[in-house]
Amino acid sequence: MRFVYLQYASDPIVFLDTKSMWRKPEWLNSPRGPDVAPELRWIPVITFLQTAYDAMTATTTPDGTGHVYAADHYLTAWQVMTEPQDWSDAEIEKLRSWLNEGMD
Repeated sequence: MRFVYLQYASDPIVFLDTKSMWRKPEWLNSPRGPDVAPELRWIPVITFLQTAYDAMTATTTPDGTGHVYAADHYLTAWQVMTEPQDWSDAEIEKLRSWLNEGMD
């Protein structure tokens, strides 16, 4: 059995950990995820509080950031997991367009 996890580097909900009050979290090390602000620094207690606040507002971000997972990213995961044999590239792109339209 195979599993896939969708996770954005900017999703504070998956990274919220009380240990970050006294220990620098790994997600702040280099290389950082593409949507983690380079200005963000670890400060004991403060970084945890920032992440906790961000977790409360994580669903107010644009699609594909924070805790707002873009529909077409699910499609990519589905393709990797199922390796659909009867789907042409054109059909996949048509589905991707339909998913993106539904998110507007």
